[in-house]
Amino acid sequence: MGGQEVRAVYGPVPSWRLGLSLGVDLLLPPKTCTFNCVYCQLGRTARGVQGPWEVEDYVKPEELRAELAKVDREVLNSVDWVTISGTGEPTLNPELSGAVKAIREVVGDKRLAVLTNSSLLHLEEVRRALDPVDLVVAKLDAASNHTFTLVNRPIISLGVERVVEGIRSLVHERGYGVAAQVMLLEDVNDGEEHLRALAERLRSLDIGLAYLSIPSRPPSESHVKPPPSYKVDLAKRVFEEAGVKVKAFTEPAEMKSRTGLDEERALELIRRRPCRALDLVLCTGASEKEVIEVLERLVKKGLAAKKVYRGITFYEAAKH
Repeated sequence: MGGQEVRAVYGPVPSWRLGLSLGVDLLLPPKTCTFNCVYCQLGRTARGVQGPWEVEDYVKPEELRAELAKVDREVLNSVDWVTISGTGEPTLNPELSGAVKAIREVVGDKRLAVLTNSSLLHLEEVRRALDPVDLVVAKLDAASNHTFTLVNRPIISLGVERVVEGIRSLVHERGYGVAAQVMLLEDVNDGEEHLRALAERLRSLDIGLAYLSIPSRPPSESHVKPPPSYKVDLAKRVFEEAGVKVKAFTEPAEMKSRTGLDEERALELIRRRPCRALDLVLCTGASEKEVIEVLERLVKKGLAAKKVYRGITFYEAAKH
């Protein structure tokens, strides 16, 4: 398989939410989404759409089945989760139901999660397609339309109420396996009044767990900054007072086994998100020296580029 070929299945990668995760991308680059979030680590949305009916390029169920079948069984057994995410909103795949079923067929009883921006959960067919998934992590960054517009910049024609109702329907119908994800941004959605309104939204949805994230990789807009630690502590306290259990961002743990690193694997990983050398050390067990040598070779070949965010160097796939 050539270095330029993009795979739907990638990793394993360490996830602060879910442990060691094998990623499955249902769309592939460039980024296709219903939102254009200011903090997105994938950059600005290249293909903005209203729904699956506007998506032409996507990964077919048979392609997923074939790729997953090639995954080493030892690798599959070693991961904690198989996670559907990737370059855009995964529920935009027009064959979502078939894609999820194909993944389930191959991975068996391995725990399966999906990370969604929640924009399409108001559609019954999308919720039904997610039935085989063990955990749906549903984004909710805003309690008001004003903040929703500032943070998520929706391309799809909907407001925050419809997003909330979609999550509510999902929770009601599933009865289990739904968590929220909230991205906190300095001076945007981290004020106490907004946090209390957001906590009340989550409480009313009967969301048992909220993952609190902060920007840790280069965002699509340069003005985006993580809130200070006391604001994160405030958010945790406000959410917990509302009865919402919280898990806040921490560095992921080192991978359980050494898989090694070559240029193809490194490129596969930095296509999905900007990575520090440390991230690839955690993913592969390779030494920092070995990782940097591989990444710098990709830079010299014009396949990767370096970007500095808050004094930290990240590597990302070059945009051609």
